Amino acid sequence: MNRLVANLMDLSRLRAGALTPTVEPLPLEDIISSVTRRLAPALAGRQVRVLVREDVPAVPVDVVQMDQVLTNLIENAVRYTPKGTPIGIAAARWHGMVEIRVSDRGPGIPAEARGKVFQEFYREDVEGRRSGTGLGLAIANAIVTAHGGSMGVEDTPGGGATIWLHLPLDGRAAT
Repeated sequence: MNRLVANLMDLSRLRAGALTPTVEPLPLEDIISSVTRRLAPALAGRQVRVLVREDVPAVPVDVVQMDQVLTNLIENAVRYTPKGTPIGIAAARWHGMVEIRVSDRGPGIPAEARGKVFQEFYREDVEGRRSGTGLGLAIANAIVTAHGGSMGVEDTPGGGATIWLHLPLDGRAAT
């Protein structure tokens, strides 16, 4: 219950502009490594493939907020995919920004639901069960937007869902 209330408060503050990111240039490898280490118990029995291209510079982000974004995305990948399936995390330069992608091999997200998954309290039934609060992607999207970025979802080639996010490299996030 405490986590739900804290998530609702964070989402409200982010949307009101009261929780602005304090950005500093950080290597994405460090943030991804920290999150995957912390989530190791949930990721047990899964292959986690991390690829951060060599040309990705340090990215101006709020480390605590970006940790929350990646945590939410990886937890969703674990929650909605069969045990033992791989999860991919990739980062690359993309049109003056950096693109981060978290891919899974689950049932995917139907095309008609893709516009809704970033709304608070939206949840998709998976194999007849509903899990989560419907806040994880809404919070992630609010944080990425506060950083001057954007998020989206697409099919993973071969099956599953890929959540992508674009973050600016020029530090305009805090404005």
